[in-house]
Amino acid sequence: MIFRALSFYLLNFFFVAWAESFCASKGFFLPLSAIYVFYLTVSRGIYQSLIASAILLVLVSAICSYNNALFSLGAFFVAYLWRDMGDCQSFPPQILPIFCALLPAYLLEFGLSSPWLMTKFMLPSIIISSLLAPLFLWFWDFISDSLTLPRFSVLDNYAEDV
Repeated sequence: MIFRALSFYLLNFFFVAWAESFCASKGFFLPLSAIYVFYLTVSRGIYQSLIASAILLVLVSAICSYNNALFSLGAFFVAYLWRDMGDCQSFPPQILPIFCALLPAYLLEFGLSSPWLMTKFMLPSIIISSLLAPLFLWFWDFISDSLTLPRFSVLDNYAEDV
């Protein structure tokens, strides 16, 4: 069980860091680490997601040269509320909480100073990231199910956090 969980985390750490750096090199900001933190908070609980968030913060900062702390913290707090009050049984409803997590993080990180930045960078990134989020959540759930690890779409699979 420990080997499967460790391989799941390592695979996803490198996948998330690679995908974010690839998108950043193409001029598109995809906060995949925040979506991954959202997934872990709902499926595994707060402790594992905070540890993963710290590791991804270091990896993404080193590879992409930007700080993703606001995005990960926003996704963590929204996911913490969403896992108890939201609909985690299917993937399309996850667009709303991820959008609600990313919008304040984008505004705090980039501000509203430039209309060009809003229309050419922020708005498309927020919309595309939110729309792609269910696909990534399904992908991670599929991998978790294959490794018989706790899944996102099963609500009672995390221990109660104290």
